[in-house]
Amino acid sequence: FSFLASAAMDYCIKTNFQPDAIHVHEWGGVAGALAKTVYKEHFENIPVTLTIHNISYDFHCTSRHASKIGLPPEDFNIEGYEFWGKVSMLKAAILYSSKVVFTSPSYLFYMLSVDLPGGMRGFLESQGNKLLGIQNGVDYNTWNLPKDYEAFKKKKKDEFRAELGLEASSGILLYSHLDSDLDASAQIISTILANLLNMNLQLAIGISEDNENYPYFVAMQEKNRSKIALLPFTDNEESLCHRLSASDAFFSISTEDPSLSFFLKAAAVGSMPISGKRTDHAFTCIKPFTEQSAENKDKASAFISANAFPDLILEQIRLAESIFCENKSLWSKLVSNAVSIRATWDDTAKKYFSTFVPNS
Repeated sequence: FSFLASAAMDYCIKTNFQPDAIHVHEWGGVAGALAKTVYKEHFENIPVTLTIHNISYDFHCTSRHASKIGLPPEDFNIEGYEFWGKVSMLKAAILYSSKVVFTSPSYLFYMLSVDLPGGMRGFLESQGNKLLGIQNGVDYNTWNLPKDYEAFKKKKKDEFRAELGLEASSGILLYSHLDSDLDASAQIISTILANLLNMNLQLAIGISEDNENYPYFVAMQEKNRSKIALLPFTDNEESLCHRLSASDAFFSISTEDPSLSFFLKAAAVGSMPISGKRTDHAFTCIKPFTEQSAENKDKASAFISANAFPDLILEQIRLAESIFCENKSLWSKLVSNAVSIRATWDDTAKKYFSTFVPNS
């Protein structure tokens, strides 16, 4: 990859092309590192913006490869690009970038509040003056509801229940999307499932047959066909929009969605997000519901527990169920709040453009 990046920069030089900015991603950001080291003479004043979609997207190689890549040997230390005695391409990308963008403010806050292996958190803190959180946008051409969305959602929900083989019910329909074996959402649902089955609630789960939790959920579905429906896992936007538009609420605490785009998409189609708070600064676009304040009740757009513990998540689901079943006017207000949230790609782009301005 460093050979490819070097070829691209050589081509820029030989064709007298000078970019206005260089935008790189994850460990591939080593291309930006080369621009600021090996090719510094030609790209010294060109801003390099690195986007980190997931802090785990790194690539490691032995220290003897550093010179082949083109990284300065003097920066092979814990304050530089060294990671457990190896070269971390991601650390190199961060070290030499002008700005480092995380895909949501909450993801940046989360990374600076949890322990990360190999001193990565301390390294991020040392680079704090260049770290930014820019919320990934949502395509509202896809994720939208008609003006008369209450009637629309009821129709979609009835059709969805029929499609899933679920009987008609006055209860809440909760959708959860289990995207990997490591998804803590599956562990929490497994832990509280007996409680959920005793509620006025039906559960639709998007899950792959390869997921290690799949046999358990199949067994539970066979015993509770009026309560549980399983759907194939999918990343298809149209299918996901169909599922969330038909659901009353969406539950996830997955770290596989650092940008929280799923919550924003669910909110856009009136599926109330339910989750656990990662940090005190999480969910900057979403206002959690609290019972203590009438004002918070009126402005809330999600159900967020203080921590992602099963008992606290269950408490939030129970709260959502009780409002849905017993206070329709408040539920309608909460859905209206959620639907009104907007985080567009235009907003994202404007903030990104500011990172390409030197010394901004």
